[in-house]
Amino acid sequence: KGLSRPLMTTVCNRLIELKHNNVYLNTSSARLPAINLYLKFGFVPEIVDEKHAGVWEKIHRELEKYKTSLKIAQKIGLYQKEEQKS
Repeated sequence: KGLSRPLMTTVCNRLIELKHNNVYLNTSSARLPAINLYLKFGFVPEIVDEKHAGVWEKIHRELEKYKTSLKIAQKIGLYQKEEQKS
């Protein structure tokens, strides 16, 4: 647990060192924590048609619910942010 952010940081830094200009990744629309992380790292969805647009609208709604759930869990002590862990 807690390896996603450090791993993404390492991979992205290495890609920058190698002078890559574009990076693509694929994931399942059900993997909300992963999608949330990718968006925080600056990845953006590639919307190629109306079907993709609809999927991303649904993902956006689900991400808002996910973020709200995380905030509630943090308030009641069920989840700690990585920075708070010792």
